Amino acid sequence: MAPFILDTGPQAGEYICEHCSQEYGSFEAACPSCRIPKCPECGRCGCAPRMAERQCPGCFTLHPPKMFADGAERCLDCS
Repeated sequence: MAPFILDTGPQAGEYICEHCSQEYGSFEAACPSCRIPKCPECGRCGCAPRMAERQCPGCFTLHPPKMFADGAERCLDCS
């Protein structure tokens, strides 16, 4: 019997990005963990981010927590 091989080749289908809510169709190779191809808008697959990110209301960029001073609403670049 042949060993089980996870198919991470091109995955045709329609997807909605969990990170930026972009609807997209893709024939890209799927992520081996979540089996969802990367979003063309933000470049992320369906895997959860390793670190909690926040979007700055000033520059609308997702930053890691260290980019925000304690209790600050805007990132260090916008402060």
